[in-house]
Amino acid sequence: IQFDRCRMYGREEHIAKLQGALHRVNKKSQNQSGNHTEFVLIDGLSGSGKTVLATSVQGDVERAPKGAFLQGKFDLAVREEPYSALASAFQDLCGQASDI
Repeated sequence: IQFDRCRMYGREEHIAKLQGALHRVNKKSQNQSGNHTEFVLIDGLSGSGKTVLATSVQGDVERAPKGAFLQGKFDLAVREEPYSALASAFQDLCGQASDI
């Protein structure tokens, strides 16, 4: 049996929730002056497919007007820093901003 490595199996509901958040942001930003922001966190056990789930919608986010895809990972080596994954994501944001 050969599986498509990029295809998510059994995660349709999770993908729909992520796409729903993106749709809400785009719709509210178009209908209102200013911006609308949603912050989505994905949690789960190690090896449960969180990264693949997130990257499955990355292209849609990056193609959206004013879309920004941030990714932060919790590193067990620095587990004494409880917000290291958020810090990692905001470092990613700073890197994206410096590329503009």
